Amino acid sequence: MPLSHRPTYSLPALKTYLSHISLPAPQTHTLLHHISKNSTARKEWATSSSALETLQVLQKYQQAKIPFSNLYLHYSWHHAGTLDPRGLWEYLVGSRGITSPGGSERAGSRGILSDEDEDESSSVAASSCSGIRSGIGKDEERNERVCKWNGRPPSGGRGGTCTLNNTFFGTVMRSFGMDVVSTGARVALAVQGGPKGRFFGWNHLINLVRFGRRMFLVDVGFGGTGPTTPIELIDGNEVPWGVTKDRTRLVYSAIPEFTSPSSKCWILQHRSEGNTDWDDMYCFTDTEFLLQDIAVMTFKTTGDVRGSFFNHVLFCGRNLLVEGEVVGRLDLMGGRLKRRLGGVETVVEVVESEVERWEVLEREFGIVLGDQERSGITGLVTKLRGKPKKE
Repeated sequence: MPLSHRPTYSLPALKTYLSHISLPAPQTHTLLHHISKNSTARKEWATSSSALETLQVLQKYQQAKIPFSNLYLHYSWHHAGTLDPRGLWEYLVGSRGITSPGGSERAGSRGILSDEDEDESSSVAASSCSGIRSGIGKDEERNERVCKWNGRPPSGGRGGTCTLNNTFFGTVMRSFGMDVVSTGARVALAVQGGPKGRFFGWNHLINLVRFGRRMFLVDVGFGGTGPTTPIELIDGNEVPWGVTKDRTRLVYSAIPEFTSPSSKCWILQHRSEGNTDWDDMYCFTDTEFLLQDIAVMTFKTTGDVRGSFFNHVLFCGRNLLVEGEVVGRLDLMGGRLKRRLGGVETVVEVVESEVERWEVLEREFGIVLGDQERSGITGLVTKLRGKPKKE
């Protein structure tokens, strides 16, 4: 294999993924029809307007099902993610792999990549009712509400931060023949409440996808006000955020921190309903990032125990779809669940115990945490230490 080779997923793995995100039948049929063609025909279609239209729908359903989340840093035995495409499929779609010791060495990992056999389901051993294994205190071991969880296998898929979600989605797009380049971005300090006009170092991963002579930003790993559709790299290109009155745009300009007058980059900006000012989200160039570049970026954003907020706040958020259109967001931050619809943010629920948060993850995100995951949060600052409210 040439050094430029990037792995792709097998047909069975792609079918399972499309079913997992509930992609509508027309787009599923289109993707599976064209992937069955020879390489030349597949790549020819992958640069067409039909492929772009299909990608627009695919991105919506990806972001509605696979959340922007750092659960793997808190609800895990290892507190680390993976950039291995096989491991990403296992975790995000198959609810296994890095959810428990053994990772991709387990038998269920076969058949995920295109040169492997068809995927086999994995088995998870049940455990007895134990508060220690579930990450709760001994005084709650006999709580019937908690005991219902013990022995339940992980299911429902998972979510990841930018490097996980965009590495995975980049592999999906390549599997369908699309021309994908991964690159880094600098998130604006203002996104985290810092001063405007300043940016972090490389701390975000995005994908650039080429359709003929046109290049598009595709990002399924930013959360919040991140893109909901591919955005063409045109200076001043403005698109709606879903079907809301929020707007997103790209500008090609210098940022205040550049010293050279000739230095420019793409800046993603967002404007909320009712506001006149545009807020910087992140900036980027078209310089391709290698896997080792992404690994360094991942180490900083997730491995920096003191400096990265990823390690101090548990979050999980997804876009909300109504009749196939993005209408808002649902975000769990710590123990606070918020919904944003029509420009109005509402606190849906506040939980103070672990078992309540497990229930929220299952009810609102379809995520069922396994024993290994639930016990992984023991001793971390993100663990909820309150007692569950009476049902």
